[in-house]
Amino acid sequence: MQYLISGGMGRLVLLIGLFTFLPQAYARAVFAHFMVGNTERYEVSDWKHDITLAQEAHIDAFALNMAHNEATNERSVRNAFQAAESLGFQLFFSFDYAGNGPWPQSEVIAMLQKYSSSSAHYRYQGKPFVSTFEGPGNAEDWIAIKAATGCFFVPDWSSLGAKPALQLAGGVADGLFSWAAWPTGLGRMNTYVDASYIQYLEESGKPYMMPASPWFYTNMPGYDKNWLWHSDSLWYDRWVEIAYLQPEWVEIISWNDYGESHYIGPLNDKAYVAFLTGRAPYNYVLDMPHDGWRTQLPYLIDLYKTGTSSVTKENLVVWYRTNPRTTCSGGGTTGNTASQLQIEYDAYTLVDDKVFFSALLGSNATITVSIGGLEYDGRWEFEPDGGVGIYHGSFPFNLHLIGEVIVTISRNSKDVLTVKGKAISDTCVSGLANFNPWVGSATAGSTIKAVSPKLKLSEQTCIKGSGAGNFAGLCQFTCKYGYCPVGACYCTAMGAEKKKPKATGKKGYPKNGDANYGGLCSFACNLGYCPESACSDTPSPPYIPPSSPFAARACTGGESEHGEKYAGLCSFACAYGYCPISTCWCATVGDLNVPPPPSDVKGVPDTSDADEYELLKGLCNFACSRDYCPPGACRLASEGDDEYDDDDGDDDRPTEIIVDGSIWQDANPAVSCGSDCILVLPPVTLPSPTVITFDNDQGGYQTTLNVAWEVPVTTTLPDGQVVTTSSISHILQETRISVPPTTVSVLPLWPVTITSPTPTTTIYPMYRIPPQTIVITDDPNPLSEEGVSHPPVTRDITIPPYPWVSESARDTKIPPVTFTSASDSSNGPKCTNRARCGSGCHSRSFCGDGPCLIGCGGGGFAASNDPKPLPNPHPGPSHNKNDDPEDDDDDSQTCTTTATVTDVWVSCSTINPSSTSCTTTSSHVHTGCRATASATTTGVSDTCLLNSRDEDQGSDGGAGSGLITTIDDRKSTATSATKTTATPKPIPTRSVQQGVLTCRSDIDNYPQGDSRYYATLTDISTAAQQMCEGLFTDFNDGVQFTSVKGIGERNTWSLVMQYTKGSGCPAAPNFKAKKHQAAIDTCTENLNVIINNCDVAANGHDYWKRGGKFVRD
Repeated sequence: MQYLISGGMGRLVLLIGLFTFLPQAYARAVFAHFMVGNTERYEVSDWKHDITLAQEAHIDAFALNMAHNEATNERSVRNAFQAAESLGFQLFFSFDYAGNGPWPQSEVIAMLQKYSSSSAHYRYQGKPFVSTFEGPGNAEDWIAIKAATGCFFVPDWSSLGAKPALQLAGGVADGLFSWAAWPTGLGRMNTYVDASYIQYLEESGKPYMMPASPWFYTNMPGYDKNWLWHSDSLWYDRWVEIAYLQPEWVEIISWNDYGESHYIGPLNDKAYVAFLTGRAPYNYVLDMPHDGWRTQLPYLIDLYKTGTSSVTKENLVVWYRTNPRTTCSGGGTTGNTASQLQIEYDAYTLVDDKVFFSALLGSNATITVSIGGLEYDGRWEFEPDGGVGIYHGSFPFNLHLIGEVIVTISRNSKDVLTVKGKAISDTCVSGLANFNPWVGSATAGSTIKAVSPKLKLSEQTCIKGSGAGNFAGLCQFTCKYGYCPVGACYCTAMGAEKKKPKATGKKGYPKNGDANYGGLCSFACNLGYCPESACSDTPSPPYIPPSSPFAARACTGGESEHGEKYAGLCSFACAYGYCPISTCWCATVGDLNVPPPPSDVKGVPDTSDADEYELLKGLCNFACSRDYCPPGACRLASEGDDEYDDDDGDDDRPTEIIVDGSIWQDANPAVSCGSDCILVLPPVTLPSPTVITFDNDQGGYQTTLNVAWEVPVTTTLPDGQVVTTSSISHILQETRISVPPTTVSVLPLWPVTITSPTPTTTIYPMYRIPPQTIVITDDPNPLSEEGVSHPPVTRDITIPPYPWVSESARDTKIPPVTFTSASDSSNGPKCTNRARCGSGCHSRSFCGDGPCLIGCGGGGFAASNDPKPLPNPHPGPSHNKNDDPEDDDDDSQTCTTTATVTDVWVSCSTINPSSTSCTTTSSHVHTGCRATASATTTGVSDTCLLNSRDEDQGSDGGAGSGLITTIDDRKSTATSATKTTATPKPIPTRSVQQGVLTCRSDIDNYPQGDSRYYATLTDISTAAQQMCEGLFTDFNDGVQFTSVKGIGERNTWSLVMQYTKGSGCPAAPNFKAKKHQAAIDTCTENLNVIINNCDVAANGHDYWKRGGKFVRD
């Protein structure tokens, strides 16, 4: 029998013979991936704290991930080994070849020779254990490294796949680690990639290190990362798979990678610098602990390592996102990422609005979920065979189920465990959805008599499983009876072997000759299940599919609706799987066409428009590096093109030196450069989140606005007819805006210009507060006329980054820096780790290259309702005197880097005809370039002030004049940030394509909340998608669609939806096939909005009464 397995990137692997998984007899261990780059401020005590928590979780070692040439490596590694030696813990190195480039062979040897003799260094078969993150291009180095150190080498070369990785440098790897810890699509995690590693490694007699991770979400545009992967039940699913596959090692990703949201270690204010350098729109880790995911690790790890485990204290783990998925803006986050040649989705399609829970119990118990005071019966999705072990389930919430979450485990009418969690809210932190979950846990205070599963893992078999595509049905049947080959299926539950149906003696063969079905059809047909779609009772000629049926599908063709400039790029890139949904439409899907290898050429957009630049950036880089660089859309990159550059032609600009963050480790920070230079100082990490308060009593931010309103004009025509028209009146008003407080964890600093340097001088760094966008509503009665109230007019006012005045601002908390003139070769110390460095300045915004003075204006001068605004009295050097109201900010705001800004809604009242005062009412955050009130995915550029060392640095002991009055790094409660307001909920009736869907529920006598007689919200949503899929293939009047039957505890139900043709509704032949899926997605999305706003749901109930209908008018 034969099986086809994907080895990564759609590679086809043919296995001859029966692939039976045979675990090898080595000493199993569990590690946690630890980011050393986050430990710059760690002391030995911090290491001891983390190590103690890891030991309590039964983790055997930390894999110390280190990028080359990071300033913190030497000190952090020394402290880590000191702490580990004192606590009996173990460590090993995971050399990161992707962060700052390859590690020199000599430095790897020196590091291993220095620490491999430590009692804390993890050893395998007597050899010091070592790993990598990527680095296959340096595989040959490891021949010499192994000879010099005697190490046991298990790299992560996942970019190649299992078979090519094993062949590198003559098979230098002693084992392999896979980074494929997350599903790539709408489905849950499977083990197809693991199967390819296991198969090839077993053939070579080498062990496998399997990855496990609880989550993935990142939003760091500075690192070109903004996506999530489907992770809802991933932590539970993965440990079931680990128990079944029994790999030699497991590496948890990660302990402390906060930027990717998969940390299981504690929150740590010392480790958030990446949120600044990665230009995250906000810190989505704050107040989002993940410690609960460690709670069940002692049981799970012991079970994996020994085959059994015991329960003496029961516990409960709960996790969920704190916003319904459609409440807040997605912030440009995608589900999957084109950067890894995956089909992208809207982020909300890959997450479920559910509260997830796993309980470690000694016997069955009931679970209830309360949200906002409304209590419901929960339901276990998985229960351990025999009753002892991990129970897992979830409970759906929606737009109307908000409030505090309480999950309770009860047995015999007594509460056993309770977790009280963070409230689910329709308030959007920073205006954006936070796809990072809150995790909580509870452990019973009293112990129970130790109980263990009746059978060891070696005595159990698979009792539930599934498979990809057409394999799903077969695998569900065969896995249930213990036959779940890892090359074709994946197991989702283990237990005692089930009694098989009586054998029929019927032989089964692959219907199309594909050997992947051979063993499954033979097993299933003999037991009476022989699906015609896959199996036959007669042999067929052998068939080898062109690619693995288990590989993820990829985009194979695409187009764009943005115009000709994008058409060629989307056509080229989508054909090779790179099809970003922000710009392109994936028209066809199939097996991945592996793209040509990229050259060293880099392409950038050929545009001066910041928004268009962002849309084209990834496409130009992908295409130009593969010999397709269409003129007019892209150009080859030149010096200074790393980020958006308005290219003002200033060839005399001094050399820019990005200074390394390690200077703040010194008691007396020092920098140097040779000829004229700009020193980009690294940001300062504050001891704790710091509230910065602006003293609005001093007047707040002051600017001048063009305020306009319509004035009715009555005209009498010669024939006596009276016609009423309107004209625009306008005035200039001096406006004062109260600036809300802001909270920061990292304080960026202004660059310092060095000209004609003296041998030595002292620099007093200036902090800079990011810009804010204030959304104001003009005074409806600007002339203070009695009884007058004009229609509201809103506008965006961009508050420039502080300082706003010519005086510099000095803070005694930031140490002075000693500057020394040196040769050009001694510039620096130069940045070695971008996560700890500042950003350079490549654009002119607001008032050019100097500080933005009061009255300079940051955009928003012209009123949107005024076609011919008055001249701007403070236009700034890059403004025209007569601004185009639809292009008011474009001339002055170019995007150097995306930056976080806060939209603040304010109301304005007139003080006198030429002056208004505006007061903050609510706020939310934008990121990107050029903020607008209607889109949370845009923002303003990271504007820069060039602070000369020759300017007045302020007097000792105080800050320069300005509006900053408080920097409180001790009490973050000194003031509170303005509360964010969520996007208003849609009304229950909404247009969908050419029809209108109306939602209603019949009244009956079933008791509310009884799940036996109701469909859950998730069930209804699934049925809605089925309805859309059905109706969009048959637009005929009167078509009635009945969903698949759902099963409650005792009753079946189905949802009935009917389509009534109305005017303008399309028939199937008028519908373009390539837009078919888009229409289904739109229909499903809109219908779910309606479902979530129906009266039944609005009343707080999560179950739907039988008899309810959706009718399309």
